[in-house]
Amino acid sequence: MHKYFIPVILILTSALILGFWGCFRLTNPLGDYVPPVPSGPTRGIFNVIYDFKGTATHPDGESIRYQFFWGANANDTSEWSTLMPSGTSVTFRHSWQVSSVTQYPIKYRVKDKDNNLSLWSDSLIFTIVTNNAAPLKPQIPFGPSSGVINTSYTFKALTTDPNGDSISYRFAWGDGDTSEWTNKYRSGDTASMSHTYTNSGTYFIKVQAKDELGALSEWSEELGITITSSVFPFTIALTWGQHPRDLDAHCWTPQAYHVYYANRGRLSTTPYCSLDVDDVTGYGPEHITISQLSPGTYKYAVHHYSGDSTIATSQAVVKVYRNGILTYTFTPPQTTCPTYCYWYVFNIDGATGNLTPVNIYTTTAPGPTDKSIKK
Repeated sequence: MHKYFIPVILILTSALILGFWGCFRLTNPLGDYVPPVPSGPTRGIFNVIYDFKGTATHPDGESIRYQFFWGANANDTSEWSTLMPSGTSVTFRHSWQVSSVTQYPIKYRVKDKDNNLSLWSDSLIFTIVTNNAAPLKPQIPFGPSSGVINTSYTFKALTTDPNGDSISYRFAWGDGDTSEWTNKYRSGDTASMSHTYTNSGTYFIKVQAKDELGALSEWSEELGITITSSVFPFTIALTWGQHPRDLDAHCWTPQAYHVYYANRGRLSTTPYCSLDVDDVTGYGPEHITISQLSPGTYKYAVHHYSGDSTIATSQAVVKVYRNGILTYTFTPPQTTCPTYCYWYVFNIDGATGNLTPVNIYTTTAPGPTDKSIKK
């Protein structure tokens, strides 16, 4: 045999073996790949959505799709994700319906653009807690009841969890905005969050709690805050309940101006007193603002214009803000109140700024009115 024949055979044989192995690798480069264990919570409750994350890599650096197995039955899998770059973390969300099963093995696998599949990852065991209780209804938020636009104000929340779980909070600010959930606090610890209002008005703030398993409390009772466009000498806020449907705020100024729904006044010129809105469907608020005081007496009253019930049973509240700070709160006298009467609330001395409570009912207006003007 030629002396070079055996080495040539060995070289050719090695090449064939390597070629065969290369073809096998090209056929399924993910065939022996086991992705890392998914990350996420290990405890929860039925009907709450939880987030789980997987992070896998492709041996050749190719993009991959993810699929999760949720463990309720053999076919309980997610849809495949879109193609993601190798090494990118992907989050899937899932909830479990009420069942006798309380433990679920969660795992995932990946495939590449050629549909080559990996093996399943090892499982993360998720356990359903069946005796969990939601946090108690939070206390009414604690914070300021007045302020000005474009200023940040801080509000606090507090509740406890019957199971001693950690608690997160979120605030509904009353302006259409609801906060994200806070970080977790120990049961019974006070949480705080700040908010800025960009428009004047009266807003009602409430708070909700969530335990570490995702169980939600009821919303708290509401805290009212009145926001003005700037710090004026006086801002007077009127709110009430559903009935009567139409209460009206009135102010008589020392210059004999009558500020009300038919004559809303002005802040930049005489009478330096203005009504913002006329609410005719209940609740309010209606604000009268005095931007500049004049010597003489200001008279403030509330008129029952229309609707069932009386001022005495209307749940009406008048709040007076002096230079942006709440200084007086009035509620109607709990005495006989004629239908469609006036609630004469207080006087202000324009020279000194001193307020004198009156707080009586009267069948006639405290100042002159034009009875010919109707809504």
